[in-house]
Amino acid sequence: MESAVDRDRAYVFLGYTPLEFVGGYARFMLRISNVGRGPAVIKEIKYKLLQRDALPTSRKDADWQWDIIEYDWVIPEHQTRDSKRFQTSGGNDIFVACITYLDLFTLKTHVSWMGMHIFPDKPEGQRDARAGGDEWNSSD
Repeated sequence: MESAVDRDRAYVFLGYTPLEFVGGYARFMLRISNVGRGPAVIKEIKYKLLQRDALPTSRKDADWQWDIIEYDWVIPEHQTRDSKRFQTSGGNDIFVACITYLDLFTLKTHVSWMGMHIFPDKPEGQRDARAGGDEWNSSD
């Protein structure tokens, strides 16, 4: 049986707008969606655009410095907002990000992760794919 806490809390996830390819570069906006029944306060987004073929097996093995956007704004329930625009290097890249948010129903902090391969030279419909498996595409 689902508890009221699980049913009524915020569930915030990262995604991205459809990729636009111009001159071999991919452009996209980072998209934030709250699919839960309660509002959330977005605290920060950590991200990195990497020129590599794979992510480490574990997030604790990340070997880069994160870029960080600090926030303090509310995303209401059932809302989606676009955040920051990105442009790739022009090669096969990986975009990895996580969002930290405070669920206003439980007053608990949660984190959601996403990883995306970007392949500008592949045919339409095959230019992006999930990167890093469940370790890099999960939430608590």
